[in-house]
Amino acid sequence: MSYNNQDARVYGDNNVVGHGNTITRNEIHNHNQNSGSGGSGDKNKNSNGEEGLGFLIALGSAVAISVWLFAKHSFEIYLYIKFAALLSAAPFVAALFVFLFGDADRKAGVLSTIVGASLGCAIFVLAVQSNNYLDPRIVQLSHQLGWKDFWLALTDFGKQLLIQNFVAALLLAISCLLNFLMGFFVAWSAATNGDVRNSAVLYRLRAFRPRAASFFLIILTVVAWAVMTGRAFDFIKSFQMSML
Repeated sequence: MSYNNQDARVYGDNNVVGHGNTITRNEIHNHNQNSGSGGSGDKNKNSNGEEGLGFLIALGSAVAISVWLFAKHSFEIYLYIKFAALLSAAPFVAALFVFLFGDADRKAGVLSTIVGASLGCAIFVLAVQSNNYLDPRIVQLSHQLGWKDFWLALTDFGKQLLIQNFVAALLLAISCLLNFLMGFFVAWSAATNGDVRNSAVLYRLRAFRPRAASFFLIILTVVAWAVMTGRAFDFIKSFQMSML
């Protein structure tokens, strides 16, 4: 048996970057030796457990590195998301001109173009707000430290703020892609005045018909806003507390 007296660093005070508070941690280590040999079943169990643990460590490291890279290049990433949001609204604007000045059925298409263009603008606004929510000290720290030291330097509050920003950015990027595909469906339908059953392109994009896709996109955008503002995490925490 060995007894160690160690100093450890903790980070607190609701800051995104920790400062040095020193606490004393006492650890007692028991060293046991077993001269007996286990069976092959125990060895297989240990081998499977080690493989599973190794996979979890690799997965956790990959996620940690991805979030660190996101913080390091957040300005460029949000710039691309804002551009993609405006680009996703472009097919709806083009379709609107076709519906207004072409031969396509106006009643069936004008509302969907307005909804799609509004969603593109909403995603753009959320991307601007989400970028503003990310503390500049986190971005600065990501440029100064490697990914391991970066995570060690963040407080719990800073980690949560970064994770919710990362998830919100991911949801907004997915929303841009889905909104663009829905806009392409609407624009192609307006230009060809085609039926889903008689058009190979529309048939392949039938999952992005405005009636269903717009409803899903509205929900996804609201979830992105809830994650960005921290309301989603507060809801999860309150739900967990209510289950105790």
